[in-house]
Amino acid sequence: MSAIERFYRLLFRLGQHLAVPPFDARVAFADRAERATIDTRLNMALALVKEHSPTRFAYLQRDLPRLLVTNIADAAAMCCHESGMCVLDSECVTRAASSPSSLALSLVHEGTHARIARAGIRYSEEHRGRIERLCFTAEIVVARRLTDGAQHIPHLERWLQAPDGYFSNEAQRGRSLRELEQIGPVARWLARVLRAVTRILGRGAARAA
Repeated sequence: MSAIERFYRLLFRLGQHLAVPPFDARVAFADRAERATIDTRLNMALALVKEHSPTRFAYLQRDLPRLLVTNIADAAAMCCHESGMCVLDSECVTRAASSPSSLALSLVHEGTHARIARAGIRYSEEHRGRIERLCFTAEIVVARRLTDGAQHIPHLERWLQAPDGYFSNEAQRGRSLRELEQIGPVARWLARVLRAVTRILGRGAARAA
């Protein structure tokens, strides 16, 4: 389990409960008004997935029964499959420009990640480009069924053209460290520790080569 997943798992345990049945949904770092907005939008998004792709809704309920809404710097959502948890960025959920359909598609994307992981396919460097394209393709399939889904398709199709290097270990690690740094003081400390460990491991690998 990665350090970032362990951190979000801790936030989940400390988070406040939301009324989003049948999921165990929680929120961290949000006031009462934000919690109300998150509650409403999560329920709307899940209702869209259930209506337009009931099979994917069932898989999501099975594979990611826990939902955590908190601060993520460089992504709308993240799949923590070992914890059975989907982490959603609070800004992406609450901002006025966001729509239930965009949140629904993020859930579809992360649910696809969880299904692939459940099948025993590791998110290894050699497979990442292909896995991400499968997830974006799943979003496109559902987007075509949504009333306002057409607006999302051009953006999703551009992701299908992203180079494999975007999903590499180095690029992903850099994004994860930036996420931690922007969450708060404890996370910034953890990011510094992770960066130091990364440098040490990198020197060790260079000597071994």
